[in-house]
Amino acid sequence: MPVVGLVEMHSGRTGLLLLAALAACGDDGVNTLPDAPPADGEILGDAPPGGSVTVTAWAGNAARDADAIVLFQRANGTLVSRVDTDANGMATGDVPAGGMVTIVQSSGFTTIVQVGGGDAIEVGNNVLSTPGTATLVLPAAPGGTTNHQLLAAQCGNGASAGTTITFTMFAPCPQPTTLVAAARAGAATLAFLVESVAITPGSTTTLTGTWATPAQFSATIENLPASVTRALATAGSRVGTTTAYALPTDLPAPSGGTTTGTIAVPPSFGDGTDLRYFLGQGFEAYQQGFESVAGARSAHTFDGSHLLPWIQTIDGSSNGVTWTQSSGESYDGAIVTFDFNYKTATLLSWRVILPEAARQFTLPMLPADIELPTQADQTDVHVELVESSAFDYADMRSSAGTTRFRRDESLPAIRTLRSSSL
Repeated sequence: MPVVGLVEMHSGRTGLLLLAALAACGDDGVNTLPDAPPADGEILGDAPPGGSVTVTAWAGNAARDADAIVLFQRANGTLVSRVDTDANGMATGDVPAGGMVTIVQSSGFTTIVQVGGGDAIEVGNNVLSTPGTATLVLPAAPGGTTNHQLLAAQCGNGASAGTTITFTMFAPCPQPTTLVAAARAGAATLAFLVESVAITPGSTTTLTGTWATPAQFSATIENLPASVTRALATAGSRVGTTTAYALPTDLPAPSGGTTTGTIAVPPSFGDGTDLRYFLGQGFEAYQQGFESVAGARSAHTFDGSHLLPWIQTIDGSSNGVTWTQSSGESYDGAIVTFDFNYKTATLLSWRVILPEAARQFTLPMLPADIELPTQADQTDVHVELVESSAFDYADMRSSAGTTRFRRDESLPAIRTLRSSSL
């Protein structure tokens, strides 16, 4: 199973009011193109050659977006051509070497940097979504149980003090779905029940399996930086491409770069073991690790010397971001997200896909008729670094703007988060 690395940091800036509407706006408060475009911007690393690029935009629920606008741009963000998507949500245009593409949708904006001739890029929500709830009824749990929790890693979860539980979906569930139920006494897990059942919105399903005593899994994480002060771990049994996980468990605070703890996991029932580790620099930063091993295991040691870089500082505004990062493993590229907020609501998110060499980015200017939300009073900027054994930057830029890229079970994540005050 491939490994994906993500390193994320985000910075909040209050009271920006779009910083004079992105510091490149005209008197009408929206972005305008300059009278004459400046020379092409910096081309990072080995940029692919220019040429024809095709974009497919998704509007949600796996429907094509026929109302998107695609801006084909030079490396400095100035406009080469503007194309509206057709009835199939598609648009084609040319970019020079090192060029970029910006897709404007009602659901948000996406910019892909250093696209290559021949690229087929997808953006937007391309996940079939049938949100809803189902009712699941568990058999009587062991004595002393105070709460029940349900988890289907691919599609939803639920919890209740009783055995009748409302299961809330965030995606359509496979039919059948591998479901893990945990009977708990407070935070302690007394028993697990693993069963494959059909879960559809509005349905009621009664589980008939048997509660089993948890297996004990020993998780060791070694060679950690001294700055890591918190560690959590979880392990799950894999059947085919589906893994049934227990909830993460706190391990003892690392000492001398090592921590070892025991976590309760479902008894072995699969053909492999998947492990996730969450490493924290206090509550400001974390890095999530993933490893997949063959066969049932009762113990595993994760080598913390092969982490991705930690993002150290970030200077974000409503029109750009600059960050620094520590040394670490190489990665495929970065994702920067600008969230324009008003009070507690996000008015617009603008996602940017960047190559590995990037340490800064300035948002490209927009045509005068494309407005950013001028009522925003705060902009949060997030930076993620992404690494996978399954793809490189060419693959990443083609799909990292889609919802499926974030949810695909074939792309388990390693993740680092560092947060400045918002």
